[in-house]
Amino acid sequence: VVETDVSKYPDAHQGHGALSGNQIDISADTLLLESLSFDGTNFWAMDKTAKRIRKYNLAGAVLTDGYIGDYTSSYTGVAVHGSELITTSGSNSLYVFDANTVAYNRTAFSLSGTKLDICFDGSHYYIPNSSNKIQKFATTGSSILLERSYNSSPSCVDWDGTHFWAGFPYANEVRQLDANLLETGVKIYLGTTNISIKALMVANGKVWVGGHDRILREIQLGVVGEGYAYTDPVTGAPYYVKVK
Repeated sequence: VVETDVSKYPDAHQGHGALSGNQIDISADTLLLESLSFDGTNFWAMDKTAKRIRKYNLAGAVLTDGYIGDYTSSYTGVAVHGSELITTSGSNSLYVFDANTVAYNRTAFSLSGTKLDICFDGSHYYIPNSSNKIQKFATTGSSILLERSYNSSPSCVDWDGTHFWAGFPYANEVRQLDANLLETGVKIYLGTTNISIKALMVANGKVWVGGHDRILREIQLGVVGEGYAYTDPVTGAPYYVKVK
């Protein structure tokens, strides 16, 4: 539906980006992709069930493959913090591994609730959970410094130096958040692409999303997203896109 008067469709989504067509294909590896983190040159991918962390270059070639052990039943997130890899887990503890050898260093601290991912903005950790929230923590303790709630559950988050980007798989959207985790209104709808948003990273200023098909897809910002109309599965209300 094309409409220039947005008041006629107050619930209309407005596209702020779309998939560029650029991809990084790591599907030859049989990892169950759960999390991504970019270290400035290469990126790390978390395999939830095999308990492995792999480092790739941006062409998709494996550079490092490390088994991170049975410290927990499953791992849910990885973030690069200097020479260390910080991981969230099913046991709610943050386990720390050496980024060069992928050897276990220590347990940082424990948190309550189910933690889904982690990102590091240069000073703090930001962790989405299964209660539709993203929480901010100091790197030295488990006290919550900031907490924001959303209308859907975020599965992954990363920092681009100015904003956060979070994946909301149940809404099939990637949303931009400000430095205080508030939504800016910028969102990219990926619903008709059949992508399961499990992982997200910002690499060289570009946002990439990945799912269990192990193909990373680049989001191009500042373009009109694809038009769509659908029925909300909860309310049954029709929603229409506003195409600009």
